[in-house]
Amino acid sequence: MHPAIQTYLHKLTGGALILVMSKCKTDGLTEIYSSPPIPVLEIAEQNDLQIIFANFGSGSECVARYCNFRNAQLFVNTADDPRRQSFTIPHELVSMNQLRMELIGIT
Repeated sequence: MHPAIQTYLHKLTGGALILVMSKCKTDGLTEIYSSPPIPVLEIAEQNDLQIIFANFGSGSECVARYCNFRNAQLFVNTADDPRRQSFTIPHELVSMNQLRMELIGIT
């Protein structure tokens, strides 16, 4: 996106441009799927987020995930129910995309 357009949209949205762009990117991640199940693991990996299923030991009951955004890694708790894992992965993918946009100056 052209920098002048970014600046205009940033002013127009009162600083909420990152949320608008994140929603557009997020909506685009699943547009080819018409019904469940959505392959969240594949989508995350196609978007350069490495998913690592890990045992959090004694913290397993309290921790759903650990994110290392610098290395684009998401550690998902193996003790969590698969439905919880299927929520955690796309939730953190959206967070990572928002962070990437902030880092390249789309804020």
